[in-house]
This record gives sequence, C-alpha cells and structure tokens, in this order.
Amino acid sequence: MATGFAELRNYRSRVGVNADGSRLKWPLHGLGSLVLAVWKYAIILEGLYRHSLEGTAANPKAAEFAWKVPQLVQRAQRIMAEAG
Repeated sequence: MATGFAELRNYRSRVGVNADGSRLKWPLHGLGSLVLAVWKYAIILEGLYRHSLEGTAANPKAAEFAWKVPQLVQRAQRIMAEAG
C-alpha cells in the first residue's frame, strides 16, 4: 500500500471514519459543526488578541478578547462532553 493510503487509513482510524468514509464518531453536522464553529471563532479571537498585545490591532477593543477565548474553548469542550 502506498504511503499516502496508509496515512489516510491512519487518519481515518483516529477520527473514527470507516474505510468507505461513513459513520463518523463525531459527525460534521449538528453538534460537530457547532463545536467546529466555536473553535474557529476562538482561534480568530486569539489572533486578534495577539495583535492587541503587539500593538498592531485595528480594533482597540481587541484586548477584551483575552477573557473571551478561554470561555469559547470551555464552551466547545462542554458541547463535546454533553454529546458523549
């Protein structure tokens, strides 16, 4: 088997996808997409907060994101925990 296929199989086993691509353990619809959206939002705010620390933020309120990022991460973790 080519290396690329072995890597794909390894990735699929880690994320819970069958060989045919079906039956995700954490589907990318419903709560899965909500977790992904919250996580992406946290990443974006983290970057904006970093700009505020460097003094390059376009928005002076970017410093307020320091408290928002941990809340978003906790929210994503809570959604995953409640979903089982």
